[in-house]
Amino acid sequence: MTTDPEVGQPRVPMRRRIVSCGVLAALALALAIVMPQSAAAQDRIGSASNVKGQATAINDGDVRNLKVAAPIQVSDQLATGADSRLEVTFADGTVLTMGADASLKVDDYVFQAPDQKNSLQLLAVGAFKLVSGAINKPEGNNVKIVTPVGALAVRGTDMWAGPIDGAYGVLLIEGQVTVTTNGGAVTLSEPGSGTNI
Repeated sequence: MTTDPEVGQPRVPMRRRIVSCGVLAALALALAIVMPQSAAAQDRIGSASNVKGQATAINDGDVRNLKVAAPIQVSDQLATGADSRLEVTFADGTVLTMGADASLKVDDYVFQAPDQKNSLQLLAVGAFKLVSGAINKPEGNNVKIVTPVGALAVRGTDMWAGPIDGAYGVLLIEGQVTVTTNGGAVTLSEPGSGTNI
């Protein structure tokens, strides 16, 4: 080993420097694998993919104004203002679009893989449109939307629901929706079919 005359530091042969850098890189990678992700990264189940006007998310008292790419988490209470729209894309590709003056809570979301048991439960007030992604493909997965007037069980579906002409309407665009109320249940399976509650 010799001394570098410019900085007065020992000069390490080049081969040893490369080995040292390789060891440091391996240690950094090992720490990255072992260290837990931040809470925000772990809790993120989707993101705001389109925002028009005012949209917020409230979670455990924390109010967030939503912009495009803002994270969406389980237990978020999403809300839109007058003349506003919010589109959320979940991790599995499910797309939820909320109309003006709507409120929706992401009560439950579990998506592990398309071939595993997954679930999505939303509590909705106001108009919304839902296009199911991979979460709704296997049989037995639970996608449920609870509204003030009834519960909607969704199967591989593109659907709309919300207030219309003094009632609460559900319109099936594709797939199947079973609407259950205190008065009974009806299953919509024909594209373009609907029901008013």
